[in-house]
Amino acid sequence: MRKIVVVLATLAGACGGNSHGQSDATAPPADAAIDGAPTISELCGTSASGSGWQRCDANPLVTGMRPSADGRIEWTQADPTVMYDADDKLWKAWWSTVITADCSKLGTAEDVHEIDIKYAYSSDGLSWTIQAEPVLRSNVNPEEWDDTTVETPTVIKDPSAAPDHRYAMIYSGGNNAQLMVMGQTGWQLGLAFSADGTQFTKLPAAESPYAGKSTPFTQIDGLLLLSTDAFPSLSNLQPGIVADPELHVIGSTYDLYFSSLAVSAGTAVAYGISHATSTDLIHWTMTATNPVIDGGQTPAVQIGDDGTRTLWYHLDTDTSSEPSALFPTLGVWKVTSSDGIAFSAQATSRDLQWNSSYSYETYGWLPGVAVARGPDGIDRMYYSGWGSQPAPTGSCVFTKTGMVPGTASFDLATEP
Repeated sequence: MRKIVVVLATLAGACGGNSHGQSDATAPPADAAIDGAPTISELCGTSASGSGWQRCDANPLVTGMRPSADGRIEWTQADPTVMYDADDKLWKAWWSTVITADCSKLGTAEDVHEIDIKYAYSSDGLSWTIQAEPVLRSNVNPEEWDDTTVETPTVIKDPSAAPDHRYAMIYSGGNNAQLMVMGQTGWQLGLAFSADGTQFTKLPAAESPYAGKSTPFTQIDGLLLLSTDAFPSLSNLQPGIVADPELHVIGSTYDLYFSSLAVSAGTAVAYGISHATSTDLIHWTMTATNPVIDGGQTPAVQIGDDGTRTLWYHLDTDTSSEPSALFPTLGVWKVTSSDGIAFSAQATSRDLQWNSSYSYETYGWLPGVAVARGPDGIDRMYYSGWGSQPAPTGSCVFTKTGMVPGTASFDLATEP
């Protein structure tokens, strides 16, 4: 599972770190013009017309090292969740952003940073306007269970929900002062709501499924799922990790996948992608066989009209040849399932693979993609990379051999 803050803590020596929404509707013919809008081939160039996933010629769509609202920099845009909002005729994205005054200090004793969730919107899914203020912020109250970090959002929109609950976000959070797991932030899952997707409010502590129960945390506003409840078939569990949620609605059921780590007697006893369902977004029924994909992490899911799931994921072991030192991954794998629990065998090759010849991903990928289908019937995969260009003054990419200039990128590939 990709969590930038944990890797940053290991960098001092080296430097001397999703489709989302309702079930997919029947699509119009691929690449059809919608209301006179440019087609994806016109937007992305001729490369978008090939078979399989094709990178967009407009990449990188967004790069890091942006000025933040408080005068620091937004170093990253990772862990994306992306939807096309047919009501507003806008593409909408939420992602994790490391905010820091100096990226070269990350992972050192002088490091002061926060990890927040940002929002952006776009008329075409290529040119993005980024809201200045985070929609959910860490480093607000040291007593909160998610004060160290809020990240890896997944968002759905429900027009029939109460006005202040139209957008629901499940996210990962942690508080290093209250819970560390095997040397890492003890990420758990949280829930927050919004009227319009631009500012989220956490589930009140009194409505949390852990209200009145013993937890590792002092304040539990937003707390939705603890790792100890993710593995029904395992016993004697200590706090582990649940992170990287991926949420959909299938009929009247909420469908959730997430990265998960079970710990017993100080040892990892299960790791992979787990699954749960709910009828109210708050109380969840875990799949008895969790994890449903051993060794997988950071799921992205697309739901077919017949309920078939296509799931993209990364492997924790898929790291060796990438220069990046920040949760490197060589690409994304794909499996399918008719019931959401039993998945097809892993393919012999990745569905889309890191390619160092592109300057916006020279040093590698970060795990976590978002797959969404647009009104033109084209599937889009948004992903994050570490590029050698652009490389503004003061920029930082942490590689296995040291820090180099470069920026985080937000990129797009398309598939008819």
